[in-house]
Amino acid sequence: LIGYLGKGDWTREPFDHWLVIALIVGLIGQAGYMTFSMRLFDPAFDVAHGLKIVSYGCVLIGLMLDMIVVQRSLEATAHQLAYAKKTLESEIAFRRHAEEAMVESEERFRVFAETASDWFWETDAELRFSYFSTQIFNVTGIAPVDLIGKTRWEIAGKGDPGIDWEAHLNDLRQRRPFRNFEYKIKTFDGSEVWISISGSPRFDAEGGFLGY
Repeated sequence: LIGYLGKGDWTREPFDHWLVIALIVGLIGQAGYMTFSMRLFDPAFDVAHGLKIVSYGCVLIGLMLDMIVVQRSLEATAHQLAYAKKTLESEIAFRRHAEEAMVESEERFRVFAETASDWFWETDAELRFSYFSTQIFNVTGIAPVDLIGKTRWEIAGKGDPGIDWEAHLNDLRQRRPFRNFEYKIKTFDGSEVWISISGSPRFDAEGGFLGY
């Protein structure tokens, strides 16, 4: 009894609460009445015996209340798990739909890039080409793999006085979009062809430059 009172948990836990009451009732019955009993079934004996039965009842009440608390806790946990499961299923379905939409969009872009009269390109943060659509081969005869990793001025050279490379490079340094920049490159057979390109800068979520 002293140990339970010292813990303090008996004020919060139903079983411990009723167990302390049972111990107190039993102590009263044994110390307060049984010590004064002179024979079986005299009034003091009957009171002590009745108090012992009451103490047993208190333990039973504590067990029942504790079971009710556990049952409610299990029901609440089951409800939370069901809600979490439903939320997870919804998120999985949303992500699957988003991934399918992305794949479909990428496929549409691929078909468009392969059939368009112009070509698409991308550069990394160091302004080196990281992607060309296959249409560039149909126009220039140059395979995209031969251009990947190079800068635009490495491919074209900056010696032609008719091309304003400085203005274009300034746009790139300032991460500005540009339109209709014209320069010429050599095709696979050595002939020169003028091309006109446009580009927009790309940034990540933190504003870091990713390329054009």
